[in-house]
Amino acid sequence: MTVILDAAGRYHASFVVDTGDTAPLAPVAPVETEVGIDLGLTSFAVCSNGRVIDNPRYLRKAVYVEDLAVRGLARTRLAKSVHDAGWGMFVRLLEEKAERYGRHVVKVDRWFPSSQLCSACGVKDGPMPLSVREWTCPERGTTHDRGVNAARNILLEGRRTVAGRAASACGGDVGPGSGPADPGEAGTHRSAA
Repeated sequence: MTVILDAAGRYHASFVVDTGDTAPLAPVAPVETEVGIDLGLTSFAVCSNGRVIDNPRYLRKAVYVEDLAVRGLARTRLAKSVHDAGWGMFVRLLEEKAERYGRHVVKVDRWFPSSQLCSACGVKDGPMPLSVREWTCPERGTTHDRGVNAARNILLEGRRTVAGRAASACGGDVGPGSGPADPGEAGTHRSAA
């Protein structure tokens, strides 16, 4: 058992017990609901159903921690905030819980522009600074909360990814097909030269 006295004068005791039970738990009953989750710095997580989970900002409260040699810790100006949010740990725990209860976690490609797409019509508005928390679709005029919109897009892209994997596993054609390129895709961009 380990006993720790924290900065607020509280004692915490932690211990590990080996129960000898190594069999996996029985999967929980299937559900019809799905959720997309957008991780952020202002809010820790925003769900496609509109639920917002605040960022606890543990490292911003008078807490001292061991200096770990984490690769790339100081590569960006947001490093402290990113580590403070604990996204990596959250995703790892989410994956462990999902496996334990017979669920699946699907990671959407990091380059998927979840914040830039209108979740109502799919039009891409383009990059915007992190300070923009709300935006209006230029096509439909729909106003979006940045986090909720991104979470909805992540849900849709996750479903598409799973459907593509299933079609590919069954021998189906999952490619975009042939046809003319969109105007934004054709040609050479000036920055590429």
